[in-house]
Amino acid sequence: MSDTRTVNCHRVRTLANARRTGYISGVSAADVSAPAPDRIERTDDGAVMTLTLVHDGKANALTENMLTSLAKHFQAEECVGIRAAILTGSGERHFSSGAEMGTDAIASWVERIKRIEQGLATVATAIQKASFPTIAALNGDAVGGGLELAMACDWRLAREGARLAMPPARLGLVYTAEGLRRFVREIGLARTREIFLTGRAFEASHAHQVGLVNHLTSLDELLPMANRMAAAIASNAPLAVEGMRVVLRTIQDDDQHADARAQQYRVRAFGSKDLGEGVQAARARRTPKFSGE
Repeated sequence: MSDTRTVNCHRVRTLANARRTGYISGVSAADVSAPAPDRIERTDDGAVMTLTLVHDGKANALTENMLTSLAKHFQAEECVGIRAAILTGSGERHFSSGAEMGTDAIASWVERIKRIEQGLATVATAIQKASFPTIAALNGDAVGGGLELAMACDWRLAREGARLAMPPARLGLVYTAEGLRRFVREIGLARTREIFLTGRAFEASHAHQVGLVNHLTSLDELLPMANRMAAAIASNAPLAVEGMRVVLRTIQDDDQHADARAQQYRVRAFGSKDLGEGVQAARARRTPKFSGE
């Protein structure tokens, strides 16, 4: 059975309790019945967590509150029993249009954009440090910070016809080194130069061709495909998944320490109960039941 929680910024546990009981100290009826227009919606289905970007009427544009809430979902206390995550957007047209352009004065806008950049960095770090992988399911267009958020995930699926873009050069911005690095890691320097220095939008089909997107599918099949992948991950031994994910990241970022990191996880895996369960299940030709121990 799924446990659905609509999260109004950072009041995760409180609002969930309020919905179940109808009342909790410090939460008004308005909090429960009228969620903020910019929010993260969470659904847990067994060991799979799905997080949906929602910004009503704003193409799921990212706000500071949304990024704060998103990062909190990846904290250890919020992820007990979670073995895989999916990040998607609400509706059929937009994954996320990035930072909201707004109408504030340029000086105020610049400061807000800096805070959004910091929020993106915090979310990316939280996704990376989580013990499980996150799949981005691009249900529509992904622009600017929205696309960077997808790049922080372990891999990406996209619906056919979605458009992607990184427009900082068209705005007069120099993008952060860490944001650029995410693209270089996945598609190399030349492709990253083309995307950022032209600022042109491109189709998801092109993103698939250059390796920015792993799989291209219809909108109807997008979340089912993401859920099948997440379920496959969740059925595996958690320590094995975590260990290989960490080692692969180390190979990518700091290859000279990859052998040492691999050895640390291998020692833990060889001493784990799950290794015995996996071997016994394979011998008996049955599905293993991994405990994470």
